[in-house]
Amino acid sequence: PRISEIHYNPSTQQGTDSEWEFVEIFNPHEVGLDVSGWNLGDAVDAIIPEGTFMEANSYIVFANDTSSYIGELPPFTILIPFSPNSSLHNSGETIRLLRADGTEVNQVTYSDYNGWPFEPDGGGASLEWRGPAYNNTMPDSWISSNAFGGSPGYANSAWAD
Repeated sequence: PRISEIHYNPSTQQGTDSEWEFVEIFNPHEVGLDVSGWNLGDAVDAIIPEGTFMEANSYIVFANDTSSYIGELPPFTILIPFSPNSSLHNSGETIRLLRADGTEVNQVTYSDYNGWPFEPDGGGASLEWRGPAYNNTMPDSWISSNAFGGSPGYANSAWAD
């Protein structure tokens, strides 16, 4: 799985950061994976519950306020809350996806400058990965979403593949 979308500074037209921040991961593989106990670390803390299986080509959405996303996601999308007092910095930081044993699967250090799109910084767009053909650790592999508030749980609105 890869970190595939980050909504770190929602527009005030959408609501507050605490209501609408999210991080999405995508499983680009043709097989499902047991992701029990995997977690997001550094920027936010969030733990995937035991017994969680991530289907091939599916998404998990981690949200600061999961109630904001009830009814907003496709059916069967796994929705996991950030741990209390976790939130994303509006100017950038590192998000890590870690296995249950602590080994790193993926990391993204996003920003709102140095080649990163600026529209996701309060402009209404999320930060979307261009797709599996792109190294998601690099700024030019990310683009502003075409959808206001992003596309959590769906194929990225700006998907290039």
